[in-house]
Amino acid sequence: MKPGQVLTALGALDLFPLFAHEGGWDEIAIVAAPLLLIASLLYIANRRVDAKLAERGDPDAPPHS
Repeated sequence: MKPGQVLTALGALDLFPLFAHEGGWDEIAIVAAPLLLIASLLYIANRRVDAKLAERGDPDAPPHS
């Protein structure tokens, strides 16, 4: 075994070692990245719907800023 290699409990080489409590930033990234992705997709979808409603002249459309 070379220095720096990690073995699993079964003795097999682990190709994807886990982050070991890096001060919490890794846990924040694991949670924040999907939330940010979902929020941005919802924002984009909402803008598209608002644009389509304004294009139709729908009276329920929100005012543009």
